[in-house]
Amino acid sequence: MRILNFVKKFYRPFILTYLFFSIGIGFYPSFEFFSFKGQLLILAVSIFNGILGVYVKKL
Repeated sequence: MRILNFVKKFYRPFILTYLFFSIGIGFYPSFEFFSFKGQLLILAVSIFNGILGVYVKKL
């Protein structure tokens, strides 16, 4: 039951960050969106935000 709770709190901030950060950083001319390094950066930021979504309560 705890794992399901973790996933519920994790996936929403993760998906929203992935979408909006991808769109926002895609406008930056020198960012290579489809490279491994670019995807790794976007995933790292999204995972970090997802973890914060689990541990930080809504204000």
